[in-house]
Amino acid sequence: MIPSPDAFFPPMSPFCLVTWIALAIVGVVWLVDRYRLRRIEMRQSAAFAERKRIARELHDTLGQSLGGAALQIETALATLGDEERVRRHLGRARELVALTMTDAHRALGDLRAEALNGRDLVSALRLLAASSPVPAHVTVRGRAHRLGNARENHLYRIAQEALTNAFRHAQASRIEIVLTFRPAGLVTLRIADDGVGLDGTSVDRGRYGVRGMRERAAEIGATFTIRGERGVEITVELAVM
Repeated sequence: MIPSPDAFFPPMSPFCLVTWIALAIVGVVWLVDRYRLRRIEMRQSAAFAERKRIARELHDTLGQSLGGAALQIETALATLGDEERVRRHLGRARELVALTMTDAHRALGDLRAEALNGRDLVSALRLLAASSPVPAHVTVRGRAHRLGNARENHLYRIAQEALTNAFRHAQASRIEIVLTFRPAGLVTLRIADDGVGLDGTSVDRGRYGVRGMRERAAEIGATFTIRGERGVEITVELAVM
């Protein structure tokens, strides 16, 4: 024998029925409101993340290129008696400013660094070292391979920031960049200089772009360490599966 519907849903008085419907409407309105608030929070979070990304990209771009351009101009002013050297340094400064404008435009569009446009990470790092106001040398160990756009872009930007710090703050005379490809997909980027080093307080407070470098490493699942007792050594280790 099949039970009647009244066995599961007993008859309700009109008052109870109206109350039940009202509560159901309130519940639906509450859920819709929570959904709307959640969407607003997500949009705000996304907007904050985007502003943070753009600020970091512009900091890295302007810091490296304009810092290098300023140093080239200072060198030109110090050699005013040598027209050929002045012309060479000013020409290099102009190239760096042009590169800054291109990279700033690409940063706003969430694109890769200009140095990585059509190049792999190894080639981009060598180009970066060649354009550094401080002598820099790139060493590649192991069998190099592509790491993906996001990973290569963040690793390049970390190296770029490290070089900026080396000639702007550490007064370094030489910089070593070592990119190591190990078995099982482990990749290590190490940047070391012979400058004056960094005190622990500056590192803890995230000065000299340290916070941005840490954030970049975290975004690609890499570990980031920095030592500054004698010179500065930055190591980024990444597992590429």
